Amino acid sequence: PTATQRTAPERGYDHRWRQLSTKQRKASPFCERCGSTQTLECDHIIPLAERPDLALEPLNTRVLCRTCNRSRGNRATDAERKQVLDAITRRKQRLARFYASQQ
Repeated sequence: PTATQRTAPERGYDHRWRQLSTKQRKASPFCERCGSTQTLECDHIIPLAERPDLALEPLNTRVLCRTCNRSRGNRATDAERKQVLDAITRRKQRLARFYASQQ
């Protein structure tokens, strides 16, 4: 079946995704591209099809209005990928330093 034929949970949008999406939209109640406050959605910067392991990674999400999200499509630029992956790496390094200091 195609992505449009599968259910939301089958595509990776389960209750955990809904919780993350709600949290992100509350924290950033406007579209990060155009500033709209209408029909907000939580967008995966690096698409699920490319990196399903980042489905619930907050650093791989941003808030967009439906229009901006749809116009973006299911793709990411190299710069967007690098920004997300660098942010995840920096967070892992901070956590490693923190836990090492606790021993």
